[in-house]
Amino acid sequence: MDSCRINAEKMSSPSLKHLSLSYCEFYYGATRTQLSFPSLVSLELDCCEGRTPLILESMPSLVSAIVRVGAWCPDRCDKSLCGDCGDNSCEGCYGSSDEGPHDFFVPSFDHASCLCLKGLLEATHLELSAGPKMYVFRRDLKLLFACNTFAKLKTLVLGEWCITSDLSALIWFLQHSPILEKLTIQIAKEPKCLDAGKQKTPEQPFALNHLKIVEIQCHGDDILWVCKFLKTLGTYGLPLEKIKIKLTNGFNFVCTGFGYN
Repeated sequence: MDSCRINAEKMSSPSLKHLSLSYCEFYYGATRTQLSFPSLVSLELDCCEGRTPLILESMPSLVSAIVRVGAWCPDRCDKSLCGDCGDNSCEGCYGSSDEGPHDFFVPSFDHASCLCLKGLLEATHLELSAGPKMYVFRRDLKLLFACNTFAKLKTLVLGEWCITSDLSALIWFLQHSPILEKLTIQIAKEPKCLDAGKQKTPEQPFALNHLKIVEIQCHGDDILWVCKFLKTLGTYGLPLEKIKIKLTNGFNFVCTGFGYN
């Protein structure tokens, strides 16, 4: 489906194998569209608008999943990473009490229910893209943190949403994807939150035995901030020789060390 408005409380099929929704518009209102497709092999939610849909159950046959959160998705907040800023007037976290065409309310179960990632745990290839203010994936990881792994995941693509001051989302994936082979990080511009001096080495070691390459795709010719980012990754035990930087100007290189203070 492409460029459709989806005004449905639930979409479901017990036998559907492949589902692609591109530039579609879900509810902005008081509920999220629920997705129930337990037999899916591939899923693509590409730049859809409105509230992020709720994936109801695990998909044991899932191989590939792409979820790119649209730029106008209301699941965003300037004041919190996980949609829990505590400000009841925040439309992104709690909805708005103001009357008008953009009035919507976030259902109470949102803050205790995993929206996407729990249903994608069986994926072998996974892409999760969203802007830095979109909290959906970070909040899901917070709910999943204790007892879940991406046991089959081999390739992973993450967007700007994963670059926070403590890199907790990125670290979580490295720790909970035991057979991950390739990690790609796509960053459009220098993250404002990155400060290598504030990082702490994690108590739990990474499972990096299968990791072959980390590719960082970024814009611009100034790579000083990328080097800071790499230095931060190095403090977590990620070998620099596994990191490849790909710039939009066509230059590619592998990091072998740092030559700055």
